[in-house]
Amino acid sequence: MQINELYGNEPITVESYLEKCGVEDTKEYLNPTGKYIDEWWKYKDIPYACQEIEYWSKLDSTVFIIQDGDVDGICSTVILYQYLMKLSDKWTIKILIHSGKQRGLDDEDIMNRIRQEKPDLVIIPDAGTNNYEQANELCELGIGLIVLDHHDIVTPIDKGYLVNNQDPRYDVSRNGSGALVTHKFLQGLDNQFGLDWSGYFIDLVALSLVSDSMIMSEMENREYYHFGLETRDCVNNEFLGAMIDRFIGSDTYTQRDLGFKIIPKLNSVCRCNDVELKQQLILAFIGQCDINETLDMVEQAHQNQIKIVDDVIQNNMDTILSCGQNNLIVFASDDVPRSYSGLLAGKIKTLCDNKPTIVGSIKDDIMIGSLRSPIPLREELDNNELVDWASGHEESCGVQIQVDNIQALVDYYNTIEISYTPHIDVLKSYSIKSIPTRLFGLFEPYNALWGYGVNKPKFHIKNI
Repeated sequence: MQINELYGNEPITVESYLEKCGVEDTKEYLNPTGKYIDEWWKYKDIPYACQEIEYWSKLDSTVFIIQDGDVDGICSTVILYQYLMKLSDKWTIKILIHSGKQRGLDDEDIMNRIRQEKPDLVIIPDAGTNNYEQANELCELGIGLIVLDHHDIVTPIDKGYLVNNQDPRYDVSRNGSGALVTHKFLQGLDNQFGLDWSGYFIDLVALSLVSDSMIMSEMENREYYHFGLETRDCVNNEFLGAMIDRFIGSDTYTQRDLGFKIIPKLNSVCRCNDVELKQQLILAFIGQCDINETLDMVEQAHQNQIKIVDDVIQNNMDTILSCGQNNLIVFASDDVPRSYSGLLAGKIKTLCDNKPTIVGSIKDDIMIGSLRSPIPLREELDNNELVDWASGHEESCGVQIQVDNIQALVDYYNTIEISYTPHIDVLKSYSIKSIPTRLFGLFEPYNALWGYGVNKPKFHIKNI
């Protein structure tokens, strides 16, 4: 363990620690007023997308919302659906759910349904940015398209309307979730129609920020969490509130509580192959399904997930431990359900001395899987000619590798020296006798602040 002290001789305060985490406005961060939430107008394409909504809201139209297969996708879809259903009683709105890990219009089953039913408008929250060819096809079919996304822009659509916080034309935070971008769109609709509805949905935006590991030092993210989810009283969505009541059981909780007690249960539904359960989860979030029955099913899905992961590891333990001798662990097996690859990679990483681990399944001589790493590795893998692509966070991302290149990639990392020693940021290192008494309890009133990018403060105690 390598200790990195953040402080020298300067005094330790909450404000100075937040500054070291990248917080730009500590006064607003500690006592939010909401001034960073309403800047929807910085997304230059929102007014045009709002005009498209206004047009179809006046007609007997059909709208498809394509839900992305993670918690951010659920939150994005729910707030969009509930808002649009309040907006007009003329249109018919349908939610389309992927059966597996497909995204946006990459799902051929969903594309076939669009071809057959020919809706008037397709809206894709939290995905769809790079579905260039499919967007062209929708245009040829006379179908409108709105994409509300936060993922990297590679081959962006040029038909329909694209609202993405990674767009260099927008002077906005790049660290918002798909649900945050979707909420900006709802704020634009408030402006378009002279309404004040969007504020009701910020609890699910806050949940998406935690679930998608968005950096919480961003002022905008901080304010969404403060007003949307920081205490039980903030929560408007009845199903989310019921989850907190059952699985946390307290009106006060932390982002860590959400990350360990709520989000994994939702992810277990996202990973499973039970499309009916996925549909029931969405219906529960939008208030059209029995809450307690759905909670029971979500809890069972989580137990099933634990068993699946444990079975894969136990059935392949010898192979896993053999792979653990390498600097980079790559484990591919027919036993690995693609939707569980990230979860398995995290477990196997822990079993193998915290080494970078890629876990995936093989189809047509291609391995598609997930990386979990103690050190930043995504960009390096993405630039490696032996890897097709690596996309996501530096320590947690999706990866595609040709089967013929797997051993060469492992051999390459075995030739270089990699340090797996964790680097721990601490405020200060003390011996027991030198701890200043003023530090005791200093950060206790601020437990709600600590999240991804604003870690709970740590001290190093030496010579115990």
